[in-house]
Amino acid sequence: MSLRRFLMPYLFIPLLSLSLVGCGSTKVSSPAPSVHSSSTHRTSHSKEHHHAHVIHVKGRVSVISSTQLVVKTARGKIWTFLINSHTKYRAKKTQINLSQIKVGSTVQVRAVHKKTKTFARIVHLL
Repeated sequence: MSLRRFLMPYLFIPLLSLSLVGCGSTKVSSPAPSVHSSSTHRTSHSKEHHHAHVIHVKGRVSVISSTQLVVKTARGKIWTFLINSHTKYRAKKTQINLSQIKVGSTVQVRAVHKKTKTFARIVHLL
């Protein structure tokens, strides 16, 4: 028996396993798209399905108006939040009005960042 025939199974099996595994790559491939189509399935990519980034900020109120809230953190970073009809105001577990939040008050803001704007969703008076 020749040396080549003797070594062939020992060389072929590891090479085959490396090609199946991907040489140790940790990248996980996404599943193949479904072949089935339905009239309700959206095929185009829409930005409305992207989730907004949630932001939590704690600091003192520098400026407050009916349209915006400016908060300065303990580290000195200044955050500007837009206020709209979806913004809720709370003190402990009770709902309060915007007029009860004053300049200098300590607040914790939960906001969402969409495109280029940051909207305050919950302003919690501490």
